Amino acid sequence: MGVTQFVNKNMEIMTFCYTPGCKQINMLKLNNFKCDVCAATFCCQCKQAWHEGLTCEEAKLGTDSLFKKYM
Repeated sequence: MGVTQFVNKNMEIMTFCYTPGCKQINMLKLNNFKCDVCAATFCCQCKQAWHEGLTCEEAKLGTDSLFKKYM
C-alpha cells in the first residue's frame, strides 16, 4: 500500500496539507491543524484557512458579508 492510499484510508485522523503543492501529511486535531512544512493553518471541518471565532459558513461569506451582518 502506498502513502496516498494509506492517508486516504485513514482520512478521519490524517490528511495531506490543503495548500496547493504541499505534500505534508498532517494529523487532524479537534478544530484545525497547522502544517509543519508550509505553516498554513486550516479548519478540519471546511478545509479552508483557519477562521478562529467564525463558523465555517461565516468564513465562506467573506469579510464584506460579515461586516454587513455586523452592521
